[in-house]
Amino acid sequence: MTSKETMSFTLRGVPEDLEKNLSAVAMMEGKSRNQLILDTLIKEFSNPIATYGRKSPLVKAMDLDMCNKLDCKLIENWYENEHIIYAEKKYCHLLKLNSEADVDEMFKRNIALIEFRARQLKPRGYGAFALGTSLNFALFIEVARSDRDIIECVKSQIFKISQDNFDEDINEVRTELGLPAY
Repeated sequence: MTSKETMSFTLRGVPEDLEKNLSAVAMMEGKSRNQLILDTLIKEFSNPIATYGRKSPLVKAMDLDMCNKLDCKLIENWYENEHIIYAEKKYCHLLKLNSEADVDEMFKRNIALIEFRARQLKPRGYGAFALGTSLNFALFIEVARSDRDIIECVKSQIFKISQDNFDEDINEVRTELGLPAY
């Protein structure tokens, strides 16, 4: 996210222990508190996948619908960790998702198979899904629509730790899409 124009704002009501933590982390990273906060905001809000997922009523509606149909619990929190942030950056690059509009188009294109993807995972012990899970499922479906090179990149760069069912799941989705096995 690069912009020529910037703006300033003031944070009020920051608890003292949070301010101490910010100061300590900033010092350890050799940054000012302002730069640390700015870097965090950029990391958090410059990702079109995460931003779209958090803002989209359609994603929340699909999460609810999916959980209701599968009798699963919807965890009313957005789940994010370093692996998810890394994966979303890879998805953006590999699937050419450069904006929220690109993510919206991809999500809508794959909406019909979100429940299918959820049914692939439920027997593996998934009894609850976090907010935004339907968007993650749409990304997986988009990968299944892709060519072999993209599928292999996603497999090796994103699913490198847990590839147990990857090929089988991709090919089941491809069958549903009327595509040959990859």
